[in-house]
Formats: sequence, structure tokens, C-alpha cells
Amino acid sequence: MEQVIQFKNDALKNGTWFPSKVKGLLFCTAYGYEFPTECIYGTELAYQLTRNGYQWFAIFPENQEPKISSGNKVIAFEERCSYMLNWF
Repeated sequence: MEQVIQFKNDALKNGTWFPSKVKGLLFCTAYGYEFPTECIYGTELAYQLTRNGYQWFAIFPENQEPKISSGNKVIAFEERCSYMLNWF
């Protein structure tokens, strides 16, 4: 069972979704990662099966400038595969 909850651009404020509804519900991150306080793009919560059972993952898209590579090899990902790369 996989579930995804998608939020509009303005749903994440002060580090939580819908602060008036969750009333102090806290979120934690894996060691070494920072939970953003705001995101100008739509965010997602995904419920995914992992080696440790089902877990929730937060997805925060961000704009990155393209980087020029000196390599001459190409990797192509299937759409579903590239979507899953957001979680790992």
C-alpha cells in the first residue's frame, strides 16, 4: 500500500503543514537533514514500504541550476524510477 498526499504551494508554513489544524504536531528528520520552514513549490507526504516497514517521507522540491559535466555518459530513468529517487 502506497499513499501520497499532495499539498498546494502555501500549505507548509513555519515547518509544518496547516499549523492551525495540526496544533503543535512535530516532524523529525533523519540525522544530518534539515526540515525546511517554508517551500515555494507544492510539497508531498508519501507513505512508502521500506526495509523497516512502512514509513512517511516528506518531499520538498527545490529549483537547482543545471551543472555542466565533463563526462560523456548519459543515464536515463524511467518516470517512476526518477520519482522514487526523491525519497532516497
